[in-house]
Amino acid sequence: MRLLHQTCRTYASQSKLPPRPRRLNQTISLDHVHLPHPPIALLLLTNQFLQRGRALALWRTIIRDCRRISDPNTRNETLGFAREEFRRNVEVRDIVC
Repeated sequence: MRLLHQTCRTYASQSKLPPRPRRLNQTISLDHVHLPHPPIALLLLTNQFLQRGRALALWRTIIRDCRRISDPNTRNETLGFAREEFRRNVEVRDIVC
């Protein structure tokens, strides 16, 4: 019985599986992206990224604070006003600090 158990239990430490194929044959490079002036363009992208984060944080704060309004009509009116303001200003790209 013990001999049978020892021969059946070879899977745990004696696995000789072939290596798994890689999904990518080579690494992907982003060197093909050409920015006109890398420091200026990168700064603009970073500022836009930070500004977008601030806008999302403001939106979340508005949503959280509107939940505290007890009157449903006032709550819906406030949310609608904020939603329309965000939609109206969605195309604004200039950053004023």
